[in-house]
Amino acid sequence: MIIHERNINSLKSINILLTKIIKNPNNHINDTYINKSLKSQGGLASYKNDELNIFPCSLNSQKSVANETLDNGYSSLNDLRISALNAIKNASSPSTKINKSTKEGLKNKVTELENDITLLEQRNLLLSEFVLDLTQKIRLISTCNKEGLESELGFILKEVKEKNNFINRG
Repeated sequence: MIIHERNINSLKSINILLTKIIKNPNNHINDTYINKSLKSQGGLASYKNDELNIFPCSLNSQKSVANETLDNGYSSLNDLRISALNAIKNASSPSTKINKSTKEGLKNKVTELENDITLLEQRNLLLSEFVLDLTQKIRLISTCNKEGLESELGFILKEVKEKNNFINRG
């Protein structure tokens, strides 16, 4: 496999991993390697996980592959990285009992509501990525010839159902 193809497959695997982290951050709270990698763009580019077929590459390579592969380019990958990092931070912060009758309690309530907003924004990001992916699939279908259309539609339909189930599970 040539390096460019490996980087494309690695980028797809990173996208899946980041989406999983956003959906279930509790599974990754104690993973210091991924936490460290999410803190910077360069850290994510150098992240390696053989089990998930994620291989390190330079930040410039990751950006160029993302810009040609993803609809919104590298910015969508970076947004996922930041959302995953925030999801882990929010999941690891201890929840405290909120007393709305005190000033401190109201501050805690505001913080809790801000965290809820962050989680909703992250879910919206996932849904936006899903819609962009569907748009890309529709464009692909429109260019297929009649012979390949049926098999391509079956594959795309299966993939759409899997992503929809994944998004709706949490």
